[in-house]
Amino acid sequence: MPPRALPEQAARAALAAHFAPGQLGAELHEYTPAEVWDRRVRSDSSGLLASYRPSEELAQGELTCPFVIPSDEERPTALADGAPHAPWVCGSAAASDLRG
Repeated sequence: MPPRALPEQAARAALAAHFAPGQLGAELHEYTPAEVWDRRVRSDSSGLLASYRPSEELAQGELTCPFVIPSDEERPTALADGAPHAPWVCGSAAASDLRG
């Protein structure tokens, strides 16, 4: 049985934790974030990515800061330029406060 697909939000958080946006842009135009993460894990000879637990790390991080992905309604309009990563929204400002 194949492993269950990683949710988009967890995949994007994992990619953001390990790669700069410029390292992923082309792949994210061709593959889903979960597919890009899976491809990167399979090609990582260090084993570092395979040991990372995206869903658990995301859940831990969101205890203090929401992680806003492009499909979220709360996505700041300033990030509507197609940036491949998603921001952690920390502090007292809500994501809606970031809108221009």
